[in-house]
Amino acid sequence: MAKQRRDVSPALPQPAAARHWAVAALLAAVFAARLLHAAALKSPSYDEALYLVYGHALWETGDFRLSIDKPPLVPWVAGLGPKLLGASFDRADEDWRKADLWLTADSPWKGLQDHRWRFFLKDLHKNAVPEERLLFWSRAALIALNAAAMLAAFALAAALFGPAPALWLTFFLSAEPSLLAHAGLVGEDATVASLMLLSALSLLWTLKAPSAGRGALFGALTAAALLAKHNALTLGPAYVLVLGAAGALGALPAESRPRLARALGSAAAAAAGVFLALYLVKDVGFYWLAVKNTLAYQARGQATYLFGRVSYDGFWLTYPACLLLKLTPGLLVLPAAWLARKDWDRREALWTAAVLVPAAVLVGVASANKIQLGLRYILPAVSLLAVPAALAAARRPWLGLALGAWTGLASVAATSDTLAYFNLLGGSEPWRKLSDSNVDWGQDLWALRDYVRSSGADEVVLSYYGATVPEAVGFPFQDLYSFGVWGEKAHLGGPKPQKELLAVSATNRVGLYLARALGPDPFAWLDARKPEAVLGGSILVYDVTLDADAHANLARLYAAGGMDAHAAREAQRAKALSGR
Repeated sequence: MAKQRRDVSPALPQPAAARHWAVAALLAAVFAARLLHAAALKSPSYDEALYLVYGHALWETGDFRLSIDKPPLVPWVAGLGPKLLGASFDRADEDWRKADLWLTADSPWKGLQDHRWRFFLKDLHKNAVPEERLLFWSRAALIALNAAAMLAAFALAAALFGPAPALWLTFFLSAEPSLLAHAGLVGEDATVASLMLLSALSLLWTLKAPSAGRGALFGALTAAALLAKHNALTLGPAYVLVLGAAGALGALPAESRPRLARALGSAAAAAAGVFLALYLVKDVGFYWLAVKNTLAYQARGQATYLFGRVSYDGFWLTYPACLLLKLTPGLLVLPAAWLARKDWDRREALWTAAVLVPAAVLVGVASANKIQLGLRYILPAVSLLAVPAALAAARRPWLGLALGAWTGLASVAATSDTLAYFNLLGGSEPWRKLSDSNVDWGQDLWALRDYVRSSGADEVVLSYYGATVPEAVGFPFQDLYSFGVWGEKAHLGGPKPQKELLAVSATNRVGLYLARALGPDPFAWLDARKPEAVLGGSILVYDVTLDADAHANLARLYAAGGMDAHAAREAQRAKALSGR
């Protein structure tokens, strides 16, 4: 038995020195600087108004009526920016006053959520403070949170594994494009990924030497993960399996079990405190309402795109495909190299179980879900995969350096367009393989605005995927089934434009949310045309000024949706150009 305990709990690793902390801090600073640069360039992605305005409402009113299906941690952080900027908040707005009707309804998913979406968009786009400032400072608050979480992960990893693996972990967290993509947005995904990683590492730290303080840290971090996004609920069954593995590996000797029980009691108390604090004590019941509404929403299903096919019940292969196509080779090869070793010890087996079991449970649950909107739904698995990647890189330095350099170069090459990043398997048109938030979440509308202005275009036909209002688009446009643009879209193009552009978001390009109304692959006719520009990897721009066939196809699409005035305009353009 003594030998078994030594096998699981060997001598403590060397503590991180000042130079290790300096490198970790530098990586976190570069991470934050890159994201702040991107935060000033990227337009609001689809859900950012939701979290920003929900948080703004919490700071202004302490009222949780905008939650419906969202826990409050990210909104609290995101709303701090608007509060400090003195953003306006209209409590007399009709949509704000009606945003609580769902509380007395059978289901919030029968049109009642429209009140909150209209309020989200008004509060962001029609505020006394410009939307660019609101968005930047909300993003900055979450960037700071995720940079701090990265340093906390370094500290825990250094205490568990030693400084070299901890630095590798920090590097992968700071450079992996998919993690960067979401850490710079006002959303739940990067924050819950950071917190689920910290929760798993703090569980290992608690198992290593159980104490009330370590248990309290574990409980607080786990509660924070649960309050960041509901996919953290998968930690429950995962940790049951991890504790079972710890017992099988001899990491829970009889003499330590009373201490562990006390540590877990401290964890429960700390978790309860975090829940009560974030729900202002009196409103903690909103958490269970949010979980209930999330389950009801997921049961309805939603369109999923994979390799040219659309399903309304999801695909089992969606998330394995996301991991295979969107992770850098470092996070694909190094974890495999770690698992392929033959010289395991029990301590390393426990480390591996503590991070890969939660990742596997999350991916398994998400794969069975009817709603599969992108890698972001399993983003915590990416953070957790960074642990075995870091352990393998520290153990096999040359392999680590080669694949780490690849990760770094891929990250730099992606610049600010990390959301649309694919590895080499994605090919030249990766949006044909995966869509929605894997590529296109509305983040490049400002880039399109700048392109329209610089190109001299006087007319634009726009099929945009993203939540906004027409006034915020930045240029007049003839709408072509834009998904998520709320408000009046009556503009028709003139009869003789000097330059006319067709701009199509990648999500609409593959027909993900348009297929039911327009038939499968409604933009297939664009296959024969090369786009004039691809903005940020997510918006394809075509010059249709003299393209009679393009206007004929546009007329057909408008007619299919009953947009007669638009169809007539396009038919006239096609006829005029055919007679040239």
